[in-house]
Amino acid sequence: MRKLILCFLLLGAVSVAKTKPEEFTLTAKVTAVIKHDNIVGLRADNDHQSAYTEYNRPEYTAEREIFYVIVAEIGGKIYELKGETPLVEGTYQAKRKSRAFQFLYTDKHGKVVPTRPLRIIGERMKK
Repeated sequence: MRKLILCFLLLGAVSVAKTKPEEFTLTAKVTAVIKHDNIVGLRADNDHQSAYTEYNRPEYTAEREIFYVIVAEIGGKIYELKGETPLVEGTYQAKRKSRAFQFLYTDKHGKVVPTRPLRIIGERMKK
């Protein structure tokens, strides 16, 4: 267990060390953030069954997918991005990664960190 915890700590330290703010050369203006909370299925919870009950029916728990759609203006285009990070409207440093973007933001501990890749789900020219 200690080795596993140490491994996660080391991986976290390596990922923080890889963040280079000078690579985030684009400016992204976030104009909207929309939270999506979707039920994607039901899971039978059989732990509550008892041999002593008259009816042995499972209880069901909803499986949810929570993500955010972020509308951002980057380089003269409007992008719709899908990700797990709940950003707020404002201006961010960004970089492009194939079919995704990453933004630098300040986390709840006051550290400047990159978002996980925000996948491009829509793209159009600015009017």
